[in-house]
Amino acid sequence: MSSATSPGLRTWLTWIIDHNPCFILSGLSMLFGCHLLNIALFTPAGDTHKLLGLLAVVNVYELLLVAIGLVLIRKPVFVRDGRILLGLEAMFLCDITFTSGIIATVDPRWGFAIAAVLLALAGLKLALILRALGAPIAWRTWAFFMLQLSAVLCIAGVFKVIAVPRHGKLPEGVVYAGWWIAGLLPAVGMVLRSLPTRGSAAPSSEMGLIRLFLILPFISLLVHLYGGGWVYSVPFRAAYIAPVLLGLAFAAPAIPWALARRQLLVAQFSLAALAICFATGSSPTLMFHPHGLTLSPTSFTIAGALAVTIHAVWLSRSLLAAVFAMACSLVTLTVQNFALLWATLVTSAEWIWSLMPRTVGQWGTVAVVGSFLLLGVGVWVSSRRKEPLQEEVTVPETTPEES
Repeated sequence: MSSATSPGLRTWLTWIIDHNPCFILSGLSMLFGCHLLNIALFTPAGDTHKLLGLLAVVNVYELLLVAIGLVLIRKPVFVRDGRILLGLEAMFLCDITFTSGIIATVDPRWGFAIAAVLLALAGLKLALILRALGAPIAWRTWAFFMLQLSAVLCIAGVFKVIAVPRHGKLPEGVVYAGWWIAGLLPAVGMVLRSLPTRGSAAPSSEMGLIRLFLILPFISLLVHLYGGGWVYSVPFRAAYIAPVLLGLAFAAPAIPWALARRQLLVAQFSLAALAICFATGSSPTLMFHPHGLTLSPTSFTIAGALAVTIHAVWLSRSLLAAVFAMACSLVTLTVQNFALLWATLVTSAEWIWSLMPRTVGQWGTVAVVGSFLLLGVGVWVSSRRKEPLQEEVTVPETTPEES
């Protein structure tokens, strides 16, 4: 019997040694334990000491993940194990345990203080990881990660501060604004990506792991926004998805997928159109009325779709795409927001008319200011003028006989 079972046992031991599932099981065990302890230690009365102790234990665990992961990933035999540990660290950095968010929900002052400490620790950990991985343009990756993590760690505290004066009720427009912040983050990432660099760095062999540190904070922010709305009994709306789709459409050129330029353009237009579909028919609680205008998620989404369309056309340099985008924009603005467009034009005309001078003194002031402006424009025009080329005068040579 022993001879029959020993080969199977050796096979299992060989599989465990080759694949080493202990690291993944360790991360799952930590997540499960934190989830249970968050439920057990949560006290709405404001006692956060036990939660702070749990958060300290999680950070000690994270330091071990970073230390062991950086040691293992440098050795070819243990590269896979190092990637697993650093991937787990990417998840724990993004407050996947929700402990920081729970502390902010109980006491926002402690929440913001803890968020600042965790943000500083995360910046140090990520800098060490990127330096060990040899990430190209590491400062961009670091800055974009820190920007997303700041939103993740602060969202619960901001919701709590806004809800306290309103007897624990969070306005639905605040949650909607949070989703727009999430949608703007991919656009900020595209701006960071387009900034000039010093020289050219060789791509790192761990680009997949580096991208994980950029994607997970964004996913965590969406989960925290959904959870924040659920805590304050704010119903989830389809309009919340629209800004996220616009952000993904804007950042589509940076996503590493094998698409031709025309296919990428179609993908961007499709995401923008899908965002408008999600935004239509939104709840009246998301309507805003500044200065007599009626602004809705549809109008905000259309403005974002126009920005995405302009960006897509500028990248593609396609005249056909520009004509198509302009036609779709005009139809959308005319059909969906004719009243809003007319009200905006009327308000703009009234504002311009209010700026017109009325008295003789006002006209005189405008004339004096205009003289300085025209003087500056004249200097600029003169500086653009090129001096005419001097023609060379050739003197004919005279021979002694002619003289």
